[in-house]
Amino acid sequence: MTIPLKTDTQIRALKPQAKQYTRTIQSPKLTKGTLLLLVNPGGKKSFKIRYRYDGKQKGFSLGTYPNTTLLKAVETHNEAMEQLDQGIDPKVYFDHKLADLRTKIDMHQLFEKWHAIKKNETKIAQSTIKNHKWRWDKYLKSELGTLHIDAIKRRHITSVLEEIRDASREEARKSLSTLNMMFEYAVDLGLMTDNPMSGIKSNRLGLSASSPRSRWLNLKEIKLLWNYLDSPEHKTSIQSKVAIKLAILTGARRSEITNMEWSEIDPNGKTWTIPANRAKNNNKHIIYLSDLALALLEQVKLISGDCKYVFISPRKKTMAPEQTQPLSKDALSRAVKRISEEIDLEQFSFHDLRRTAASNWGEELKASSDVVELMFYVQVSLRLVATYQASSKLKQQRSVWLRWDKLLKEKLFNLADLDTTQS
Repeated sequence: MTIPLKTDTQIRALKPQAKQYTRTIQSPKLTKGTLLLLVNPGGKKSFKIRYRYDGKQKGFSLGTYPNTTLLKAVETHNEAMEQLDQGIDPKVYFDHKLADLRTKIDMHQLFEKWHAIKKNETKIAQSTIKNHKWRWDKYLKSELGTLHIDAIKRRHITSVLEEIRDASREEARKSLSTLNMMFEYAVDLGLMTDNPMSGIKSNRLGLSASSPRSRWLNLKEIKLLWNYLDSPEHKTSIQSKVAIKLAILTGARRSEITNMEWSEIDPNGKTWTIPANRAKNNNKHIIYLSDLALALLEQVKLISGDCKYVFISPRKKTMAPEQTQPLSKDALSRAVKRISEEIDLEQFSFHDLRRTAASNWGEELKASSDVVELMFYVQVSLRLVATYQASSKLKQQRSVWLRWDKLLKEKLFNLADLDTTQS
């Protein structure tokens, strides 16, 4: 008499025979139907469900033991019986379920798919794409990366965002944005039916954006900063000193300055052309370089020599020209932070130097807001930039840069001996 199997101990005790044989599972947790265990001559043990559908005897494997436990086999068998009671062939049901599972991906796979698409979008700056990647790797991947996208719950997201908020409210707010775009992409592709971010409000998590900064340096503060940079009493590198001064003169962004290449400089035309692939809004931008700006670049030319980049990292300057790296954005920000703490000024950041240029152009030079906007090529004016950069508006921008150069030299630095009369 064959004894029905009820426990794992009984299953483990089964020995292979010359021919495959079958034992019936008789667990008290089985709801109905027949669940079998097959043992082949090699010792492999596998579960099989047997049932009748549409008048025919049918069956299929539920997995091998012990990878599939007795408990799991019983649960799957009962699920199959529920489908049978509803008039659904269990094998068809599980085939569809398996196919559906194969289309599911985890959060890291979703990020990789989304990130690959974003990298090819021309309307988004590559620096923005890189920031998404950096943010995912630093804050999100370790907590969310291995989770199945259909297993993601709102509590997972809010918990991670709250942890990030403790380190940086700004990065938590941006992480919320990154995740929201990822999930919208998943919904568009049919990988998810709903965005789990829906209804999550940044202000309820304490992630609202800070009030816009309004810090900018007036002429007296600029003079104090400039004189400090010219002082030999501190160890700021010549690259950082010139980069800071150039930010004041041009209003350029930190990343645009640190990644400036000599090929972008036209000393004869006195222009700096930021190519579309480096500009924040993917539009080529022209900045006029005054005599003072060109003189500053000559100072770093003595250091960078034949290197590709204008501002090379001090740590890399001993390398071959083709191996040198640009000055780090973070290194430049740290230099500004250190300097702002050492001199008798209200603290300011590198971005405040960009605001300093724009504010003084309007305050001291009475430059019109539309011209200043073009000089900054902000998002709202992309069409204007494309239209006016090759027109008389460029002359007006050039005039502002020249008058700014003249004001700084004559009133602050006693450098009027340099020619500032170009038109």
